[in-house]
Amino acid sequence: MKRFIRTLTVVGTAAVAFGGFVPVAHADDGTSSTGSVPDTIEQIVSREVVGIGGNTCVPSKLQVDVSDPPIVATYHGTLDTLYHWQEPGEATAVGCPYNPVTLRMQLTDQALDGASSPTRGDIETATGTGTVDAVAELWVDYPPSDALGLTYHALTVVATATQADNKTTTANCTTETWTYIPTVFGPRYVGSTGPQKCGS
Repeated sequence: MKRFIRTLTVVGTAAVAFGGFVPVAHADDGTSSTGSVPDTIEQIVSREVVGIGGNTCVPSKLQVDVSDPPIVATYHGTLDTLYHWQEPGEATAVGCPYNPVTLRMQLTDQALDGASSPTRGDIETATGTGTVDAVAELWVDYPPSDALGLTYHALTVVATATQADNKTTTANCTTETWTYIPTVFGPRYVGSTGPQKCGS
């Protein structure tokens, strides 16, 4: 009996040692090493390698979502109307909750008069693991001629995400444009491109 136990100990030690030298990587299969089923040697070694050498989980996709429509608050001055635009967004490394993810978002407003320069908000950046959220912001001051409901504007959001999995860094970008007429009561939307891949 003691000889049998010694043999099992040697085999178990060899399996763990061998597993430590085998590169470990797994694709997103929708499963988890946690739960009611005990961890296998492969799962334990994989978790240790991830903790030491970086995350090896490859997501099925890098999902980027933006809110539709954007959030807007309206303020009134003596001679102008001010909109505070906010556009929430989210990026997810699907199936890989521990992968580093970065999301960058920016709002731009363009008067469709063929002459005005665009108004750009700051680039908002959020970092985290698995899923991250960010909110792009933009303040636009409309003169009386614009706030009378006679001009057209285009508000565009660009949301760019990256994720790393110890083998490579992947990126995805989503954009959406809303066409609207500014009024003293708030924007009157007249069209939208819908979320689409940047450059398409």
